[in-house]
Amino acid sequence: MFRTDMTLDRSNRIFTGIATVILVVVVVVAQCSGHTHPLALIGVVIALGLAWAMAPRALVVDDREVTIERRMWPALRFPREDIASAAPVVTLGKRALRLWGVGGFFGSYGLFWSDTLGRFRLYGTRRGQAVIVVRKGSLLPVVVTPDDVAGAINAIDTRPVT
Repeated sequence: MFRTDMTLDRSNRIFTGIATVILVVVVVVAQCSGHTHPLALIGVVIALGLAWAMAPRALVVDDREVTIERRMWPALRFPREDIASAAPVVTLGKRALRLWGVGGFFGSYGLFWSDTLGRFRLYGTRRGQAVIVVRKGSLLPVVVTPDDVAGAINAIDTRPVT
């Protein structure tokens, strides 16, 4: 079995901290001035909690499946027999757009599009090199940013070396 963490890099930690403080301050100030409904603060807390709970935290590969563990949300699982390949991705391209999901708040995850990869599912916690996992019969590849990129590729991609 192979396991590697998916820790937030410095820029994601800073963004998450600043965004959290700004959201809380805005809601509290609006609340104190009487310009918002009391449920607004509860909504912000729920949104922050869901973003944290769904954030990727580790990549686990065993004989049967590839698993993306999340903090407090059910893990994403892909059967090993469905994996066509795994390869390094140095960059997502010059333009990467979030179509549905979270972009930078406790990581980036969900449905994304880039000029080099097209549409893909991203479970990222850091900038830089990533792993693209292509699955048989799936239209969307999965891109992950494990702490140990080389180890993840070796564990996931079982194609014979030619």
